Amino acid sequence: MSIEARDFYRSGPDHRQRQASSFALIRRQFDFRSIEIGRWVTSAERDRAAELFHDALCDLMLILQGPEALISLRGTIALQYGSGGRPGVSAHYDPSQRSFALAKNAGPGSIAHE
Repeated sequence: MSIEARDFYRSGPDHRQRQASSFALIRRQFDFRSIEIGRWVTSAERDRAAELFHDALCDLMLILQGPEALISLRGTIALQYGSGGRPGVSAHYDPSQRSFALAKNAGPGSIAHE
């Protein structure tokens, strides 16, 4: 089931004040080194995932009580969505590449796990 068709429950503050998000905004706000979107990710999936991930990253920042740059380890981490994953794994961190990859069907909660 694609991310755009799934319902997610989240109980946290409205970080974006109901504004749309994008992976470009996420990259700037959290200072990720780079963000790569897989070629099989549709525009609708990408847009929905960006909003879910943005909220998840803001929640993680709130929980850790740190600045935005903490999430990307001061710009040293790259994010891959629907690209760079491993079969049967929702998310994984690759220390040799300093990147974490989220599968196209991974839920936003996978971010905190990695």
